[in-house]
Amino acid sequence: PRHISVMAQIALSLMLLFAAGLFFRGALKAAGLDPGFVAAGDLVTEFDFTLIKKTPEEARRTIFAIAQRARELPGVRAVAVGTMLPYGEFTTMRRVMSMQETMPTDPKAPDPGAGALFTSITPDYFDAIGVKLLRGRGFNQAECENKDGRRVAIIDEELARKIFPNADAVGQHVRFTQPPKDGSANDMEVVGVVSKHRHDVQNDTTLQRLFVPLAQGYRGQTFLHVRLNTTDPRAVEAMIPAERQMLRDIDPELPVLNIAPFTDRVEKSVGLWVVRLGALLFGVFGGIALLLAVVGVYGVKAYAVACVPHPRDRHPHGVGGSPWRCLRFDHAPRRNANGARGRSWNSAFVSRGPRPRPDFVSSKSERSFRSDHFKSNARCCRPSRVFPSGPARHARQSDHGIAH
Repeated sequence: PRHISVMAQIALSLMLLFAAGLFFRGALKAAGLDPGFVAAGDLVTEFDFTLIKKTPEEARRTIFAIAQRARELPGVRAVAVGTMLPYGEFTTMRRVMSMQETMPTDPKAPDPGAGALFTSITPDYFDAIGVKLLRGRGFNQAECENKDGRRVAIIDEELARKIFPNADAVGQHVRFTQPPKDGSANDMEVVGVVSKHRHDVQNDTTLQRLFVPLAQGYRGQTFLHVRLNTTDPRAVEAMIPAERQMLRDIDPELPVLNIAPFTDRVEKSVGLWVVRLGALLFGVFGGIALLLAVVGVYGVKAYAVACVPHPRDRHPHGVGGSPWRCLRFDHAPRRNANGARGRSWNSAFVSRGPRPRPDFVSSKSERSFRSDHFKSNARCCRPSRVFPSGPARHARQSDHGIAH
């Protein structure tokens, strides 16, 4: 049982270490993934305008004023606002389809179109986060400020390939599978296609994305991106006091939740944190389990060594103590030739066992014979339960008149 428990403990520790290795490999893979955007050199400020008493129109005007003042800061290359942050904690999904498709009437039919991450943005958003505009154009200021203007959209290449596999997506029209609740138009013209970029390290496939102007998809939670001319982390952190002072000058009651470099937010994302925490926990527990298993193996081996007798206590024919431990006598009394009760000489060398020295061997000649007989058979005796000295034993028994 001790060996089984030690083997089980070793197997468990190796399994934990193997799991830790998988998590560690996943963490390295996640750290080496190309997210599709450039986090270095981007300073992100998070707002939540639902915490203050402002109408959506007033909040949007404040957002545009913040973006305009941020462009005037020294060393700034691009400024934009978006309602969802890549590698962020919250997402908004919408399902879109081509205007040429029709909604199926069969409830068992698969859903048409494709799901996409929905983000409302301001001009220069893709320059601010480092995403390439592949075809078409971005949004202008009028489209982002006017809620009742012409409905336009920008999609990524994955969504374009999904909805328009055999045509250019620019100039096509898409719509939501569920019409907007405010009764606005459900017809959007695709004016641009951008490169794909990830939203989570744990997703094996890149999710499709749909972008609309800020006024057409406004939410209270927004993210301000300030792209600097340098990617030096120290320069990005040095911009935080200047930006905080700029926000305080615009409105001291702005609902600023956080100001941090984009690289720090990516490193602290939930998906990457889970992978790294799993690698750390499995590695620690696996190391402790392996240490305990090694201690258990040492204990079992030490106990086995302690149970082995000292060499001076070993008999030449097996494990035991003195030569008399190889002698055993029958318990049943026998009668000899003179009618006296005693133990049979036939069982004098039968098996090993701690037995007392025979009392009836009293004469000097008898003791001398026993000693000479034992020495003569010691060389050929093996650690078995029967001595191979039958003929000599019978001859001596007949000489002394011992009953068989």
